[in-house]
Amino acid sequence: MTITGAIYPAIDLTAGVKFPTASNDRGLGSGQFDYGQGFSFLKRFGKKVVALADTEISFHGRPDGSDSNRIRFDYSVGGGYLFNNQWSGYFF
Repeated sequence: MTITGAIYPAIDLTAGVKFPTASNDRGLGSGQFDYGQGFSFLKRFGKKVVALADTEISFHGRPDGSDSNRIRFDYSVGGGYLFNNQWSGYFF
C-alpha cells in the first residue's frame, strides 16, 4: 500500500486464496479451498501519523458431509507512526 500525502485516503482492493494443505481427517482444517476479498483504507495525518482500516468477507470451504454456511466478515482499525523512510510501526 502506498502512503500518500493527498487529502484523500489510499484505497486498495485485496483478495486471497488459501490452498487446502490441511487434513480434515486429522482435525487440522476443512481440506477445502478458502477465498476472500476486501478493501484496505489508509489515511495520512501530517507527516508521521497514519490511520488504517480493513474489511474483508471470507468464504471458507466446507468439510465433506457438512452443510453449514461458512462465510465470515472481518474488520480491523488501527494506526501507525512513520519513524523515517525505512521504519514504521503499526497497531491494530
